[in-house]
Amino acid sequence: MRPGRKTTPRPLLAGLTAGATLVLAALLWLFLAPGALGGDFSYVLIRGTSMAPELVNDDLVLLRRAADYDVGDAVAYHNAQLGTTVLHRIVGDDGERFTLRGDNRDTDDSYLPTPDEIVGKQWVVVPGGARVVRELQTPKNAALLTVALVAVGMMSINRSSRTRRPHNPRSPIGPAAGGPATAAGGE
Repeated sequence: MRPGRKTTPRPLLAGLTAGATLVLAALLWLFLAPGALGGDFSYVLIRGTSMAPELVNDDLVLLRRAADYDVGDAVAYHNAQLGTTVLHRIVGDDGERFTLRGDNRDTDDSYLPTPDEIVGKQWVVVPGGARVVRELQTPKNAALLTVALVAVGMMSINRSSRTRRPHNPRSPIGPAAGGPATAAGGE
C-alpha cells in the first residue's frame, strides 16, 4: 500500500458489492418481473401493420400492467376470438368493456375485452427487438445462452471461494529459518 493512500478493506468491499447486487436485483424485479410470476411486466412481438406507423413488424413492445386504462392508451389484450394477444389502442370504454382499434385501421376490433383481459399498457418500444427475442427463443441459442450464464456464474463462485493468504515477507522460505538449507549425508 502506498503511503497516504486509503483502501477499502476487502470484507467491506465485498459486503457493499453484495448489497448493491441485491438492490439491483430488487429493482429489476420491481420493474421487470413477468406477469406469470406475479409481476407487472410483459412483452409482445409485433407482427403486422395494424399499429403502423408507430409500431411496425418486428418491434418489441414492453408492457406494464396498470391500475386502470384510458382512451388513447395502446394496450395488449387476450383476444379470445383470435386465440392470440393483440396490441391496439383504446378508442372507447363503456365501463365494463373496451373498444379497441389499430392505428392503421378504419374499423374497431370485433372483440371487446374486459379490464381483466388487458395484459398491459405500452411502456417501451424496442425497434427490431422482436428479431433478437425470436433468435434467443430457438432451442440452440437458448441452450448456448444457458451455458454461457452458467459458466459466468461458476467463474464468479470460483473467484469468491478462493481464500487469499496474506504475504508475510518475514516468514521463512525454505526448510530452516535463518540458515542455509542442509541435507543429511550417510557417513
